[in-house]
Amino acid sequence: MERVRADVRVTAPVTAELVAHALREAVKFLLFVRQQIPASYDELRAALLQTVGPEAMGLPSAREATGTLASLGSSPVGAKRKRVTSVERAAVKLFREMDAALGCLTPEMLRAFEPSRVALFLGSTPARPKEMFVFSLADVNARGGYARHDREESPETTRALGNAGRRVVRECLPAVSQCAPASAVGKAFVMVRARGEAQDGSTAACPVGFLPKRDLERGGLEGKNTKVRVDLTVTPRPKGGDESGARGALEGGERDGSDGSSEIWYQCGTAVKGLKSLRGVVGV
Repeated sequence: MERVRADVRVTAPVTAELVAHALREAVKFLLFVRQQIPASYDELRAALLQTVGPEAMGLPSAREATGTLASLGSSPVGAKRKRVTSVERAAVKLFREMDAALGCLTPEMLRAFEPSRVALFLGSTPARPKEMFVFSLADVNARGGYARHDREESPETTRALGNAGRRVVRECLPAVSQCAPASAVGKAFVMVRARGEAQDGSTAACPVGFLPKRDLERGGLEGKNTKVRVDLTVTPRPKGGDESGARGALEGGERDGSDGSSEIWYQCGTAVKGLKSLRGVVGV
């Protein structure tokens, strides 16, 4: 098995909103660059808005979003929409699966469950992944958790989110470029590793949109089917200080199911079934 390690830095203050956005952008990037989808998320979204409209995609229509007939791909009242093709239906299904999976990576989930890892598994099942891309959040948790988020949206906060998304993609790219060629198109599973028990010993509630996968702890995850594993440590962007101490203390305890902790893997209830081609929907 090929294993690659790298750091992914996020700018302080590290809020749950910032990390959730960065993780969603990373998942979009990985699905595309590992050839599970034939176009980027943004390209697919833009193309579908023009061909099938937002309602078919599960998005608010222009009328609902703005109260006017703005140009989000919706047709004027009484206009006939062309017949949706089988390729377009497959593209819509793919988009809705991605949106559902990405929608489970929320700031509320990060704050409530403080997962030590968020991962994307590629393969036929999460128990036998061919590729694993694992984001460690243990460093963030060890530094006191997430900073408070300014509830008032501002251009600065919007810019910070955009910068965080672009940064995580840039810092994932060198690690991913070292990997072997991508696996065949299959399924993608968004996973989180978090507490399986509450402090009083009772079973903890599942993160919204996720299901517990206790069977993944038996014998660990890495097997003969796993060809690629990329471990990405999410850490606050240093400001001239030493960032090695906390991370060094954490790496030794990250063994799947072997450290006796109460953490378990949770699987997003929606898997993304990849597609080789969307010819006729986007320019691929």
